[in-house]
Amino acid sequence: MNKPRAVWVVRASLWDGMAEECWQKGCVGIRCEGLGDLQGLSTRDALRDAYRSAYPQSTPGQLAAALGVLWAFSHEISVGDWVVTPAGRELLVGKVTRGYRYSKAVLGARAPHVVDVDWMARLARDKLPNTLARRLQGRTTVYQLREAEKLVAMVSDRPLARVNAGAAQEVCALAATVSQAPWKHTEAATISKIIIPVLEKLGWDNINEIEHQYPVGKGAVDLALVRDGKPHVLVEAKPLGTQFTEAGSEVAQAIHYATDEGVEWAVLTDGARWWVYDPFLKAKNQTKRVLAIDLLGESAGGDPPEAIVLLTPASVLGGCLRQYASRALWFRAVKAALASPSEELLQALMKQAGLEADHETVKHVLAHFAQACPPLPLEANNC
Repeated sequence: MNKPRAVWVVRASLWDGMAEECWQKGCVGIRCEGLGDLQGLSTRDALRDAYRSAYPQSTPGQLAAALGVLWAFSHEISVGDWVVTPAGRELLVGKVTRGYRYSKAVLGARAPHVVDVDWMARLARDKLPNTLARRLQGRTTVYQLREAEKLVAMVSDRPLARVNAGAAQEVCALAATVSQAPWKHTEAATISKIIIPVLEKLGWDNINEIEHQYPVGKGAVDLALVRDGKPHVLVEAKPLGTQFTEAGSEVAQAIHYATDEGVEWAVLTDGARWWVYDPFLKAKNQTKRVLAIDLLGESAGGDPPEAIVLLTPASVLGGCLRQYASRALWFRAVKAALASPSEELLQALMKQAGLEADHETVKHVLAHFAQACPPLPLEANNC
């Protein structure tokens, strides 16, 4: 786990349960309704003038305190930084996936200033080292936590990636319900009835982040998942029930769109099956696939349905999908090597084991290991 550039304390305590609501919605927010969007206030002087205008009765001390909080939250907290939020007897710890934005749709009008967070851990406050606990006792709404190495170590030493099982279950249930309903399985209907709702469940904003018929070269891909004006995933859709093949033209089409546009990930889906590709991997198209997810659980092999959470904005932008893909490709390569070992591998294993055996016996054992090996677990993803 990479060490963050900065660790910020943000107190989400405007109402009972606010911290838990932030945990569920993948964000943290603060108040100050009278100023509107702070991003347009590009200097501290501009922010000071706007605050004085909105709150003319504020004292110099109140002005100074508010200025420090608002400027840090809107201009200093950056993608990749960590956020620490007290929640009763616990600390919520997460990684920033999107900087400041002004939105009353996330936490409501009481906390319209929002930063998106991928929550990674919940730490018991009574287990914190005394020096760290004292640094968290202040009342300031937003401040940078200095000397946060002990906190970082506590999170890094915890079990690997937290899988959002609830979100995965909701996505699978949605896909199952819609797929069983009586509707004509056209491509357009599949996009509107399954694919878009799944992407929304995963956290993509249909209004601002899911672009339809995204132009690529002389054509257009069905959907692009966009954040901050940049496409991060291109989605090629097919009607529900379409039979994909690893070397099929639909795979080549999805990968071609992504390489043409320079987009990091390509997805081929019929709403139930989600095949994810690393388009720039130096390999044949059929070996560029890093995930094969069937939300209905009807396909043999492949990745578990809960792996769909690797397509959340936090996983895509925060590097979790990239880390999992790297491990999955190596995992697959090792299984293939065991299933059909080279002479060099056989010799090396026999030497390492220090056992006498004929090559056919060793091959049989390795093939058995390869066949019995389960998919790479999500917990192997260190995010």
